Amino acid sequence: SRAPCTCFDGTSIACRSGIFGRKPDEARVKMLAAKFGGRLLERVHTCSLLPGAKPFLANRHGHQSLHLICGTRQRDLDTIVARLGLTHDFDSIVGAPTGKRDAFLSILVGDQMLPHQALAIGDSMTELRAAQALRIPFIGIASPDAPDTFPAETVVLPNLAAADAMWNCGR
Repeated sequence: SRAPCTCFDGTSIACRSGIFGRKPDEARVKMLAAKFGGRLLERVHTCSLLPGAKPFLANRHGHQSLHLICGTRQRDLDTIVARLGLTHDFDSIVGAPTGKRDAFLSILVGDQMLPHQALAIGDSMTELRAAQALRIPFIGIASPDAPDTFPAETVVLPNLAAADAMWNCGR
């Protein structure tokens, strides 16, 4: 039998009551979520941005609508983006519990764009599936030293420096 519980990002899922020999309950899930969020925030200052991220954002800022969609819990995402000094680079920053498809759709509606007028760039199948569901063109980002899990027909670049170079090629 399955019992409902809440994940760290606030989305409702069904958990098996016997996971790791412990019955899940809201208090334990919240405690683990807070622990995860704390560890995430502790490590953010040691992370470097994806190569080319700053120039890519700077070259698009004021010319294209830029939105950050992430599976990280909203309050943690806001803190991370602020610590990295990127808050002003985005027109919106959307984290969990909002799903990526819903976030993409909200952007299309808010910016009054048709799907072919947008571009989703992501590093996971979650973004690809959300973009495909709405018929938004997609570019995958996969580090050369990590496995590329995108389907063969997906355009995949190693980082945002490559995306910036590709974008600037048409100027």
